[in-house]
Amino acid sequence: MLKNQEKGKQLLMFLATNYDETAFDLVVSTLKHTQTAVLIGGLTTAVIQGGYGQKQKPDYTISNLLKGTITVAFDAVLLAGGVQSINHLFADPRLHDLLTGYIAQGKRVGICQPLPYKLITSSPLFQTKQVKVQNGESHRQFITRFLEALP
Repeated sequence: MLKNQEKGKQLLMFLATNYDETAFDLVVSTLKHTQTAVLIGGLTTAVIQGGYGQKQKPDYTISNLLKGTITVAFDAVLLAGGVQSINHLFADPRLHDLLTGYIAQGKRVGICQPLPYKLITSSPLFQTKQVKVQNGESHRQFITRFLEALP
């Protein structure tokens, strides 16, 4: 878990192989300034390798979260790490199941990367107001807007 701040929100951020370290660092930096704790979620328990060698150890895996063997209290879910990371995440059908469950619980989901229009219009995940996608704004602007919308 990255540095936890008192009185802040807690966010579960999913990353996948070849994530963009610059995008990740910008998101984490912004979250630290808003006193938001970051929990890292991964597809497996393996260390997640960034495109330039940075590594992150996931705190939670999709499988553990889906099985309910691990429960974690968090305010929202964020998919981050650039195009390659988001593509790896969306290629795993377990992510769709997990996000659908979180949306049903009323949790917000943020996608810190502009997505192709075809993906947005073809997935039922994006037909709810609880899912926010970065579009035409910086990572910092998106994160700020996303956090401000949390209850």
